[in-house]
Amino acid sequence: MFSKLGKNIFRKYVPLLLIVLLGIVLRLNDLLEKSLWYDEVFSVGVSDPNNSLSEVFQQTVEDVHPPFYQILLWLVFHVFGYGEWVARVFSVVFGVALIPSIYCLGRKLFNERVGVIAALLSSVNFVLIALSRDARSYSLLVFLGVVSFLLFFRFVERKSVREVCLYTACASLLVNTHYFGFFLVMAQFILLLYFSVRTGLDRRLFIASCAAALGVFLSLVPVLSYIFANFKRTDTWIRKPEDDFLVEWFTLLFGNLTVALICGMFMVFALMRLLVVEDRKDSLKLLLVWWFLGFIVAWLRSS
Repeated sequence: MFSKLGKNIFRKYVPLLLIVLLGIVLRLNDLLEKSLWYDEVFSVGVSDPNNSLSEVFQQTVEDVHPPFYQILLWLVFHVFGYGEWVARVFSVVFGVALIPSIYCLGRKLFNERVGVIAALLSSVNFVLIALSRDARSYSLLVFLGVVSFLLFFRFVERKSVREVCLYTACASLLVNTHYFGFFLVMAQFILLLYFSVRTGLDRRLFIASCAAALGVFLSLVPVLSYIFANFKRTDTWIRKPEDDFLVEWFTLLFGNLTVALICGMFMVFALMRLLVVEDRKDSLKLLLVWWFLGFIVAWLRSS
């Protein structure tokens, strides 16, 4: 029995461990070869441990960004010292932690094999690698986004006070890390509303969802005035998306138009497959709502 258990553990976790090690190597390779670029200088400068906590908060929210990442980086500098390598390794930690998180999400949505494939793709994806190597909030944003969906599933399934608190805490950190986090949390609350009423009102889930929404809203109270002020801003360095932006964006993810087209065909086939598999329709709905609010709404608003 022990031998069989050992084989199962080996088959299940050793591939994941090797994938994580690959991700570590790719993210640490020549990490400090280039000096800080402009936005990294901002991150490191704002989170200077000589600044007070209120100064870190004020400088961050006045420059549009939510404050959580900068405050967390400020704490890291206090513990590990103030330096370029500390800031970048801090991002690498979240970039590496994303890999097993993606595995867990793939396994939860589909099965073990999908989890391993998703982990491998996230390990070698050059966009995620690039985000992990910058002293910016992006790797933390992606990590919290994935973890929030894992906690979202536990929330829906168990509806216990503990799960509600864990999900609320993660969603609150997500929206306070980057404004793109709002799209993910919006998608989750739309899904919570749907799951609460699809077969008759699930009062326990509905009340728990309202409590979570209140908790996330309260976490934003300190920055609400800055959020409303930023809504009125019209100046931006980001240019308006071109007509072929969607094609360019999808190609960027895969590095080559031919590869992007092949992967796009597989994605369409997979989504069509999910339509006819009864026990995977919730996964399909979650992915479509997640993608729509996380990308299409931002794209249309930018246009």
